[in-house]
Amino acid sequence: MPLDRKTAAALALVLGLAGCRAQRELVIVTDPPGAEIRLDGTLLEAKTPANIPFDDYGVRRVTLYLDGHLSHSEAIDLRPPWYGYFPLDFISEILVPIGWHDRHKLKVKLVPGDAQIAAPDLVGVLERAELLRRAGPEGPARNLVIPARQLPRETTGTAPTEPVVPPPPPSQGGGR
Repeated sequence: MPLDRKTAAALALVLGLAGCRAQRELVIVTDPPGAEIRLDGTLLEAKTPANIPFDDYGVRRVTLYLDGHLSHSEAIDLRPPWYGYFPLDFISEILVPIGWHDRHKLKVKLVPGDAQIAAPDLVGVLERAELLRRAGPEGPARNLVIPARQLPRETTGTAPTEPVVPPPPPSQGGGR
């Protein structure tokens, strides 16, 4: 059974609109170009300048690497346009898919240099963490130093000779 002209036109319109889904992309440009891109911890094959499609909005971590330049890392907040919020997004993407294009641009000027990022002193970090853990909700006292458990240094690889028993936490308030 052949289709009449109105049915064929309506079918063509529906099929044409079905291919017009929203396009979201993150455009990353660096000066100088050619930097490697790491997006949310994943190294991408693309180098700058790059157009990276994405599906979800939110905060994303972009890290850029280029030989002879300092690494650049930045958290960017990809926010939807006004027609990307519910219930407008349902209308613009499902009911009437007009194929809008949402482009977010990140432009970075990379700083020349070759500084290496040093790893933090693990023992010092653990000592501060232990101090905060023992302090309670009010936070650590200003002049109170609580020795942390003895931990081996990263460079020595030896265990402590004797276990150190931490002192009891300071008493709270004055009981009358």
